[in-house]
Amino acid sequence: MNTSVSIQTLFEGFARELKKVADIDWATIALVDGNELLFMVLSSTIGSAWQPGERIPLKGTATELVCQDRQAIYEPDLKRHHRFWTSEVHVKEGIRSVVHLPLSVTDRTIGSLILASRKPNAYGRGQIKLLEGVALQIAAPIENAQLYARLEHRLTEVCDIVSRVEAKDTYVYGHSKKVNVYAVALAKKIGLSSDEVSALSAAALLHDIGKVGIPDKVLNKKEKLNKKDWEAIKAHPKLGANIVGNIPKLASAVNSILYHHERWDGSGYPKGLKGEEIPLKARILAIAESFEAMTSHLPYRRALSLDEALKELRQGAGLQFDPKLVEVFIDIVEAELPERIKIGQDISSEQPPP
Repeated sequence: MNTSVSIQTLFEGFARELKKVADIDWATIALVDGNELLFMVLSSTIGSAWQPGERIPLKGTATELVCQDRQAIYEPDLKRHHRFWTSEVHVKEGIRSVVHLPLSVTDRTIGSLILASRKPNAYGRGQIKLLEGVALQIAAPIENAQLYARLEHRLTEVCDIVSRVEAKDTYVYGHSKKVNVYAVALAKKIGLSSDEVSALSAAALLHDIGKVGIPDKVLNKKEKLNKKDWEAIKAHPKLGANIVGNIPKLASAVNSILYHHERWDGSGYPKGLKGEEIPLKARILAIAESFEAMTSHLPYRRALSLDEALKELRQGAGLQFDPKLVEVFIDIVEAELPERIKIGQDISSEQPPP
């Protein structure tokens, strides 16, 4: 369901309920966003100069003052007297009285619930007191809805970036999906909680997102990489962690993305962490990604067979990889994974983009 549509529908029902206790022809939730005022949702029976999602300058509006003073502002008859430039717009729409109610969350006010009527002196002192209580009750859910909408938008952007990363590098098309399968299987086998498995799954799907900052010619280079190329490649965990770190809901995936190229012997990057200094989920991700890379065709070498890949893992145990995790992963691959995924092939029926 589209978030903005669902919120608008809920507000329409909310406005209908309010009409049982007050005369309301026009209602909106107006949120402060920097120097602008955002009409998050809006309900009207008389038309409106503004629409849901529209923004206007905050300066000179009643909401600006409401947020400063954290008190309701009531204009009983706009034709006789009004204080704000927005009131002039209301008068043109036939509105006579309007009340601006603060939406306060803990120590701040995020905007106002604005209710208006075509009748002058539409709201009494008792009604305003009641409506102030209503505004106080809905402020926190409104802020949560706004944060969710922002998160949803950012997640969409992240998914688009992931698609572009894989489109840039045709050799790793579907790579993240297979890394996710391996990482989740290992995490479950060692008994990580569902929340930890979920965080690791997100990290596995997004671990290469930092490759958006690597030139195409480096990503798809068939000859041996030079020092400058390697510097570009080694920057991608930090860039990826920075991108994902801007999304609060994905904060638990940041360290796994940042440290998945660290090595058990301390010779990895970006920090040169050693042994159990490396976060557990990053150690899991390192094994999952390496195994997937070994069994995939890359620009500079053929895919290894299953036996060859397992041999490489054993040789890397205690050097590149956590030796205990390697043992568990090899048991999983030999006992389970060949039945679920054909090693060296994409897990979906999709074909790489041209």
